[in-house]
Amino acid sequence: MKREIKVIMPKDGYISWFVTTQNALMTRVELRDEKGNVCFSEQKKNEFDTSIDPPLAQGARFIVGSNLSLTVEVKTTSELKGRPVLYDITDDNGNIVGKNFTIALEDYSDNDFNDIYVNIVGWYKKG
Repeated sequence: MKREIKVIMPKDGYISWFVTTQNALMTRVELRDEKGNVCFSEQKKNEFDTSIDPPLAQGARFIVGSNLSLTVEVKTTSELKGRPVLYDITDDNGNIVGKNFTIALEDYSDNDFNDIYVNIVGWYKKG
């Protein structure tokens, strides 16, 4: 099953991400900016390893544009359930200074939503 999710971040901003998985299936997670630049593309090394540590992906970089595409692919599953949580990061005056995207995905029927976790945060400026 392959699922693509649109992620809106600050235009030409600086993002960081953290991705982990503890499922027992071959899993690939990829993030691209709107120009097609790959921010990260990682796949589990051993599909039977259910250890949550180390993370599947973590890092940071500047992006081009604001429309990111997150692709999550899990072999041999028929459904990837989960709803993204999006919110603005504000300063003490209520001005928006960044955005946060989080999703916890379920790839089986136990509905524990701990199979794949993705967090992406972005800021309008660095420094």
